[in-house]
Amino acid sequence: MSGKYIITLKDSVTDAQIEAAAKQITEQGGTITERYTSALKGFAVEMPDNGLHSLQAHEHVEDIEPEGEVSAFAKSALNK
Repeated sequence: MSGKYIITLKDSVTDAQIEAAAKQITEQGGTITERYTSALKGFAVEMPDNGLHSLQAHEHVEDIEPEGEVSAFAKSALNK
């Protein structure tokens, strides 16, 4: 099974380390659908779930989260 994920890299990564992480993603059967370089360093990817395990152990990966929808109009507990 595959899924869509947001992979956040550590702030201290160099361009070469970003490229190494991108290479590992494709070697694990993933496809990079978006690259992030401004607010955060990382990627949006589609990849097999079994490829995530090696990425989670990658020294330059900060976090991996399932991709989800964000709403600007979401209600918070404070609005009740």
